[in-house]
Amino acid sequence: MSIYLEGPRAPVTDEVTAFDLPVTGEIPSELEGRWLRNGPNPHGTVDSAHHHWFLGDGMVHGVRLRGGRAEGYRNRWVRGGRLAAALGEAMRAAELWIDGQRRYRRIPAISAALVRGDTTVWAKGFGTTDRAGRIPATPDTIYSICSISKLFTAVELMQQWERGTVALDAPIERYLPWARLADDPRDSVPITLRGLLTHSAGLPREADFPYWTGPDFAFPSQAQVRVAIREQTPLYPASTTWQYSNLGLTLVGETVEAVSGTPYAEYVDANILGPLGLDDTRAGIPAQLYGQQMAVGWGALEANGTRPEVGLFDPAGITPAAGFTASVADLAKFASWTFRVASSGEEEVLRPSTLREMQRVHYISPDWETSWGLGFSVRQEGGTTVVGHGGACPGYRSVLMLAPSEGMGVAVAMNAMDDPGGIARGIAALVKARGEAAPFDPDAPPLGIRFIDGSLIVVCRE
Repeated sequence: MSIYLEGPRAPVTDEVTAFDLPVTGEIPSELEGRWLRNGPNPHGTVDSAHHHWFLGDGMVHGVRLRGGRAEGYRNRWVRGGRLAAALGEAMRAAELWIDGQRRYRRIPAISAALVRGDTTVWAKGFGTTDRAGRIPATPDTIYSICSISKLFTAVELMQQWERGTVALDAPIERYLPWARLADDPRDSVPITLRGLLTHSAGLPREADFPYWTGPDFAFPSQAQVRVAIREQTPLYPASTTWQYSNLGLTLVGETVEAVSGTPYAEYVDANILGPLGLDDTRAGIPAQLYGQQMAVGWGALEANGTRPEVGLFDPAGITPAAGFTASVADLAKFASWTFRVASSGEEEVLRPSTLREMQRVHYISPDWETSWGLGFSVRQEGGTTVVGHGGACPGYRSVLMLAPSEGMGVAVAMNAMDDPGGIARGIAALVKARGEAAPFDPDAPPLGIRFIDGSLIVVCRE
């Protein structure tokens, strides 16, 4: 288990001195309130790639450089080491529970990560990812994340909105003249980008091809989607009900490509994945990694207790809606980015105000059961607003759940048709329950620091 510690920003000066710290033992009194580096890590200076730590005021603090200046972090998890120990205890319980669920439900592999603030505080893999059952799952295992792809597409579109190249309430034909559905005699307001992002445009769920049917899962090309849409009619007049639509988010991706003049995959690489350091996330399937870093897929549990093999597929023209692959480590980085932008008030990939706009409710269904933001699902769970998205593609399920008010996010991916949402909610519940429990013995020894795997910092009671 690896626990990283960090939290909301606190002002620091630009002048920072690094100190060595013993691998184990208590903080030397002469270092109280002074800067130190990550123990055995070979980081002799403060730089943009690593976090550096010091102890003061009963808390652990850290610093890194961004944009040529030092930024400080104060750890809200660590007061006297009790909350850090509680987190560690919660995650040990979570690991036992997750692996028990995996074995009981015969899920070959699960990877999961927990984010607090802008830091991944825990990440782990369970089970194996190849057909032979020999390659262990890790936080860096790559899975199809299917509809979580829509979050990346929505961010791309909102970047264009910030630049003034698109208007959310303009008819989609302004940007995609070919995206005109067959005539529909029902009265309707125009189909708009806002309607597409909120699944309220009334479009059919899919392009007119049977690509969710195995064993081949024959997804259409971009050209085929463009031709077929002319023969499709809306399911409902726009803005009258909520109807989930992969076709709709595919059109959002087509709009980004049209107004930017850049192929979709190149655009997302240059404007989101690269800037956020999401090295294991792709707009597409890395076939060369299948069965190695990328987990192989399995189907739903059958009556005899087995799961059928599911072959690799190519999302092709549906990539903006359902074609991404990623690791939970990268999904955790994406979650961290949302919290960092929200707390810093500084632009990074998007303006903070734009991200807030995406994560508020823009459409609620007539039965008041379903609410959606711009790309993000938005709902209440136990009185807490939760945003994010789930994903389900042949052989894979995934979920990314974010609680902006709590600064907590959970990412779960698995290589089987099962329930990642239940795993994610279980992780969050364990963390909350342990954090709200009675404190540890106040007479316990002072705060200490240990290093795990030679580099990862844990603050705990000795």
